[in-house]
This record gives sequence, structure tokens and C-alpha cells, in this order.
Amino acid sequence: MDIKDLNAFRVVVEAGTVTRAALQLRRTQPAVSRIVSRLEDELGFKLFERTQKRFSLTAEGDAFFRETDRLLASFDEILEAARDIREGRLSRVRIVSMPALAHGLLPDALAAFQKSHPRISVSVDVRRRAEVTRWVAGRQFDIGIASLPVDYPGVSTRRIVKARALAALPKEHALARAKTVALSDLASEPLVGLGADAMIQTRINRLFARLGLTPSLAIDTSSLLAVCHFVASGLGCGIVDPFTAHAVGRSDVAFRPLEPHLEFEYGLLFEKDFPQSAQITALCDEIVAAAPEIMRHVYSLA
Repeated sequence: MDIKDLNAFRVVVEAGTVTRAALQLRRTQPAVSRIVSRLEDELGFKLFERTQKRFSLTAEGDAFFRETDRLLASFDEILEAARDIREGRLSRVRIVSMPALAHGLLPDALAAFQKSHPRISVSVDVRRRAEVTRWVAGRQFDIGIASLPVDYPGVSTRRIVKARALAALPKEHALARAKTVALSDLASEPLVGLGADAMIQTRINRLFARLGLTPSLAIDTSSLLAVCHFVASGLGCGIVDPFTAHAVGRSDVAFRPLEPHLEFEYGLLFEKDFPQSAQITALCDEIVAAAPEIMRHVYSLA
């Protein structure tokens, strides 16, 4: 099995069609189709269901893609490390983070870190919480950033902060005129939230249930940033953390404290037995220091 064939498979999945994949790979369409067929023959199962216009992953193909993506990401890391050595970079820190924290917490922390460590390069990969923990455990990254608690073999944690949830509302919504928003008020509104498998959404749903309320989820998505953009379009209300609010920074979304309180806890994740360098420790300190400052700023505007 050739790594170039695996990369071609990944490109086909991400492009959605063989035609677009062939353009990206600078290969002919028949050549790309032959690569896919050769992989299927070697694996012994179908990767795609073929239609006239698109290739759709089979269940087996989807499982194989996840493993292929993980393998190729590691290979990409090796190539990047070689480039860093070639270009004379002193060091490099690899971070994998949940989207809200990558967009809403890391920019401030990295800005402070690079002032004191100008020659340290940083890579940031944005992934879902389950992938963050799995990839940290596999030593593919130096630091993970995710919601707590985390109970995963081989992963240790350092607490960053507890953050109080905010209601996200269309700017002109009647509830935006209130100083705080009650969960009971949101129960009568169409809501935009995360999928049921997300830990944050699970906690939100449990809070509704504890108060005897049934939320009306109009739209579910995989990103709290997307929640805010849907809210801005008037598609419903949402519940988000302050880092998401900080990242969005939209004037057409109002953020208000939620009653009763709902807190999310966030932390740094490390491979348990892997020693931390002075640079990694310094970066972690900046991340921990940046979090309360961002929260104070967001809450002052809510």
C-alpha cells in the first residue's frame, strides 16, 4: 500500500468527486479512479458507493478514512519537522484544540508567548474533543486543549479555568434587552446547538431536564462558532461559552449571562509519561493566564 495512494484517497474524500480530486492531484480522472479501485482490491472491501456525480463513503470506507487521515497527519508532521530542521528553527510546539478554544483562547495566549519566544514555531490543529484526547494519548501533539473532565488512558490534565455559559441571542431579540436570560425563557424559543454526542450539549440537555423543561432544537451543528453564526441569522437562540463569544465578536449577536448558572471547565491535556520542555511549560502558563482575562472582558460586555 503506497502512501501516495492513501493521499489520493484522502483527496477524493475531501474533494467529493473524482473530477475535482484529479484536478488537485494533477492526474487524469481515470488514473485517480484506478488508484481507488486498486486500494479496494487490496483492502477487500468497497470504499465508495459510486453515483454519476459523487463518490459517497461506505461505512467501511468511512472507518478506513479516519485511520488514513490520522496516519497521513502524522506523516505531514514528519515532513514539517524536517522543514523546520532545514530552515534552522530552534523548536516547535504542536497543539491540538477544540474549535472554541483554538479560536477564542489561543490567539491571545500565542501572542503573549511569541513575544518571549520569537523563534519557537507553533502548529495548531483544530479537532473535536474525542480526537483531541486520542491524539494526545498517541503522542501526536505536545499539548491538547479540551473541556474537562477527561478520563482517557495515558492522558494527564492541567486545569485552565471554569467558564460560565452565556445565552447567544439575535441582537434584536426581545430577550437581548434583559440583563440575564432564564433557561425557562430559552425553552420556548427555537434553539441552535451541538449534536447530542457532544459533552457540552449533553450538559445543557441535562440542565433543561433537571428543571422539567424540554428544549426545541431547531438546528444542530458540530461547532459552537457555527451556532453563533446561525443565531446571527435569526434561526434561533443558543448557549455558548465565553471563548466562543470572544472568537465570534459579532455585533449582530447579543450574549447574556444564563440563569441558572451552567459552568464548563477546560484544561490542558498531555501524554502522561512524556516529559514537558521548558518551552511547552511556558506556553501552558500563557494559556492559563490568558483565560481569565478573556472571560472578564466578555462578561463585562454581556
